[in-house]
Amino acid sequence: MATFWAVAETAQLIRKALKEAFPGQKFLVRSNNYADGASIDVVWTDGPTQPDVENVAKTFTGATFDATTGNKSVRIHKFLGEQVHFGVDFIVCCRELSETYKAICSQAFDQLSGVERCELFNRQRYVNHSRSSNRPADSVARNIGTAPRPSPTAASVELFKSY
Repeated sequence: MATFWAVAETAQLIRKALKEAFPGQKFLVRSNNYADGASIDVVWTDGPTQPDVENVAKTFTGATFDATTGNKSVRIHKFLGEQVHFGVDFIVCCRELSETYKAICSQAFDQLSGVERCELFNRQRYVNHSRSSNRPADSVARNIGTAPRPSPTAASVELFKSY
């Protein structure tokens, strides 16, 4: 039988893992309880990219949802040698960009040659730009961030089984 970690306890683990992976970066981690589940929102400004933060935070997801069938599956993890169920169904990560950061990226973008701009866009073309504005530099800025460090807390979590 797996030990159940409430959503608030899981949020504390996520805070710790993010602090280890991105020292000095401030994150707002909020837990939400609702009928039949719970979620955690992670919000930060500038700093690491959304995929980098998701790689750390989503380690603690306690369920999956199949939209085609409407089925929710429970995920059991192994954490610190015991089987655990993290009490959060969904973890949503949202990076915000400050105007200062966008201006710095825009200035750097404006100084690039046409060839350098094409190379930059080619490297970014497979990245999701759903929140980007119509300014090319904003799109690029969204995908430039600080590199993560290994998080001992997140690294100690492994998927045990899903059912």
